[in-house]
Amino acid sequence: MVQQLAALLNTLDDTQERDAVKALSAWTASLPTAKRVLTDLDWDNTRLSPQHNPLITRSMVLVLPARPDHITVTGAVFDSTNMAGSGSSEVGITLPWQAGQTARDYLTQVTPFNEADNSVAMVIQPNGEVASHPIAYWNATHKDIAPGAIIVLPFTDLPDEADSLNQDLIHLLRNSAL
Repeated sequence: MVQQLAALLNTLDDTQERDAVKALSAWTASLPTAKRVLTDLDWDNTRLSPQHNPLITRSMVLVLPARPDHITVTGAVFDSTNMAGSGSSEVGITLPWQAGQTARDYLTQVTPFNEADNSVAMVIQPNGEVASHPIAYWNATHKDIAPGAIIVLPFTDLPDEADSLNQDLIHLLRNSAL
């Protein structure tokens, strides 16, 4: 993915967008990742049916994070209010979670790239579920976002060397131990 971000970097003219892509590249390279096992643990099913109560093997690590009170926005966005003349931008912009807010509502609090998708955002819920959330005025629909979710605003007009960047970023974030 670092090579894909480097290819994208070569196509950008805007200094803030270039700084944001550099920061995104450094951030994603530093994320601890592992294969995530998506398991729905229903209380009743796990008690009554052994096949719904998986055992944790020695190669697995059980992560039980505290319930978050925020969401994270990343992808083709930067936080222009946090630039402070430093030449770098914040990646993985953390915003306070609010009940009833949509992806569109959260995205109004950040600055999208010129090359950002303006009709759909991808949302990674804390349980690992990935869903497309329409955000344009003509297709916006209400979809709930849980505390701890990650909103990814996809890049558009990607160079051939980076054509799978959006999918790779979502896969990385879905499997990261944030």
